[in-house]
Amino acid sequence: LHPHLIMVSLGTNDANDASVTDSVFLYYVDKLISNLKSKNSKARFILLTPPDSYYRKMYPNARIESLKKVLYSYAEAKNIALWDLHKAMGGAGAVKNWQSLNVAATDLIHYSKSGYELQGQLFYQAFIKHYNEYVSNKY
Repeated sequence: LHPHLIMVSLGTNDANDASVTDSVFLYYVDKLISNLKSKNSKARFILLTPPDSYYRKMYPNARIESLKKVLYSYAEAKNIALWDLHKAMGGAGAVKNWQSLNVAATDLIHYSKSGYELQGQLFYQAFIKHYNEYVSNKY
């Protein structure tokens, strides 16, 4: 396809698997991005952090913060853009609010169609805001 922009959303499943350490997560993130870059040398990337979720429907998933730190460090080191979906949706515990609005499932991990659409709208708003700032500062 030769895309100009590749968006990669990672970490939801990894945050629910205690055997995935930060170093293992970093290894696979780097392997994925390196493979994509090798086949799409001109493409730019945006990493997305995992959304908020709960562990076993009872506890805000604390692993998300750890994986976010890995993604932030990686993005900075590799000069890759990053959008913090977790923060944009309200941070730790926000999925409960989303569930009460029927945009997140009762498992507190997955989202309804409208929930994924809302995530897309949040991304678009952030993206176009920064794009407009870039354009206005460039010209």
